[in-house]
Amino acid sequence: MHGVSRLVNLRVLALNNNGILQIEGLKDLIYLKVLKLAGNNIKSIEHLNHNMHIEHLDLSNNQISFIADISYLKSLKHLNLERNRIMDLRQCDRYLPPALEHLGLAHNNIQDLNEICHLVHLSKLDSFSIQGNPCVSLAGKDKLGFDYRPFVLNWIMSVKSIDGFIVSAIESLKAEWLYSQGKGRHFHEGQHRELCEYLAATCPLTADALETEEQRKLRLLDNDSCF
Repeated sequence: MHGVSRLVNLRVLALNNNGILQIEGLKDLIYLKVLKLAGNNIKSIEHLNHNMHIEHLDLSNNQISFIADISYLKSLKHLNLERNRIMDLRQCDRYLPPALEHLGLAHNNIQDLNEICHLVHLSKLDSFSIQGNPCVSLAGKDKLGFDYRPFVLNWIMSVKSIDGFIVSAIESLKAEWLYSQGKGRHFHEGQHRELCEYLAATCPLTADALETEEQRKLRLLDNDSCF
């Protein structure tokens, strides 16, 4: 990556799918706003202390196993960490900048859904992805089926889209109930099984929760045609 170090006025840098092992050589790119490094072999988020104007950071499909402290990226709005090896979200309440509007965590290795509590400070988050993680997977004999979307909303109430699906009014009401009347914030890390049992009882899977995005669009179109 040192080959771009002289392009000091660069605003957008895309180096996807290049076998890059670490983030480096960007110290002088102080005007950089968009950095795309998807599909490489990067193991940690580092050396971005001088790139204070980054708004869009795509590190999807890499080898990242933990979220480092990037709270200094005050302008960061879009962070894509999908398809990495992240196992937990501890310290994210301090490590992730509160200006984030999109956070992609789909297809990682997060085991405990209670880890979502560390994202409660992201009051501007508009879209979020968590699908494909063990904590929401239905595969396996001992897995309990439940709709995790209201639970996510119970912690991050600003979110309008989860895993590519728009949040419905019913889901928002369920989230409000979990927060105010239920036990939405009652469980702690290490109590994933207990949380699953609770959600299986209070937020069971329905046909709406299982339908595909295309099916949902078609259903909404059919409803609109009735008026």
